[in-house]
Amino acid sequence: MKEEESDELVQKKEYEKTFWEQIGKPKHVLAPMVDLSELAFRLLCRNYNCHLAFTPMLHAKNFVEHEKYRKGYFQSCKKDEPVIAQFCGNNSKIILSAIEYIKNDVNAVDLNLGCPQQIAKKGNYGAFLLHKHDEVVNLVSDITNNCNIPITCKIRKIDQDYQKTLNLCYDLQSRNVKMITVHGRTKEEKGVNIKECDYEIIKIIKERLNIPIIANGSIEHFEDVQKCLNYTKADAVMCAEILLEKPYFFSNQNVHAVDIVNEYYDLFLQYESNPKYLKGHLFKMLYKYFQVHTDLRDLLNNCHSLDDYVNFRSILNERRTSGVLTESTLSWYRRYRKTQ
Repeated sequence: MKEEESDELVQKKEYEKTFWEQIGKPKHVLAPMVDLSELAFRLLCRNYNCHLAFTPMLHAKNFVEHEKYRKGYFQSCKKDEPVIAQFCGNNSKIILSAIEYIKNDVNAVDLNLGCPQQIAKKGNYGAFLLHKHDEVVNLVSDITNNCNIPITCKIRKIDQDYQKTLNLCYDLQSRNVKMITVHGRTKEEKGVNIKECDYEIIKIIKERLNIPIIANGSIEHFEDVQKCLNYTKADAVMCAEILLEKPYFFSNQNVHAVDIVNEYYDLFLQYESNPKYLKGHLFKMLYKYFQVHTDLRDLLNNCHSLDDYVNFRSILNERRTSGVLTESTLSWYRRYRKTQ
């Protein structure tokens, strides 16, 4: 009996290794972010040593029922590989139907079990499913048993309970989940209540499981990436907020914010059609400058049409060229933290 289990474990490890190799054994990963990890931004981050990117969180029910939603929130292209589409929801049939629309355009599908926002609480998805162990496991089992595309999951730490978190990961692995991303914070540890990421739980999960584990949380400086990998032994590091401010972060370069804004503009004009993406990204990329140049912040806030954004870009570049563009020490990443 023990010998049979050992053979099965070896086969399982080889199978999972194949999936990890298929997506290039990434080290640097762009997180799924609502309205912020769209195609143009994913391509921008890929220009700076990002190896794997996730789509924004996609609402499975809306994705199935509304063509406008599908076209507005999901785009990909050959340059956008490897890519994982993330869905939120609590109904396996709906999620499976959503997967049918994109299964040939992505490398895997991720189930969101980590969103801590109130909209997730209202919709009974994301991190608000984590306390419903059996419901989550059954949901994942239904999905993995009925589709051919690899399924991954993104979770958070469950309260301060390592064993509950670990038990869930064990059961996700046993249901044929190919990879788990672990955010080392609880759903309450966000916004003004944010705390340092708990790398210990990620380390424990990595030690105990046989599938790839991605560490997520508390990456602010480039050296933090290797520190996280060294401590947790995770297979990769996922970043969100630092990449919103510095899309070049994974390259360990220092790129002027206006240059990165111009690069994003060009990608946006080529691949996107919804101006709302521009406003969300520019507020974060230029956050330090807006603390000083409040008139620029107000100008961006009043942008609505593409022409408005073209005008804003022109004024921004003129101010940079004239040498009067200065920045604050207050960063986007540190906006909720006590020290700079």
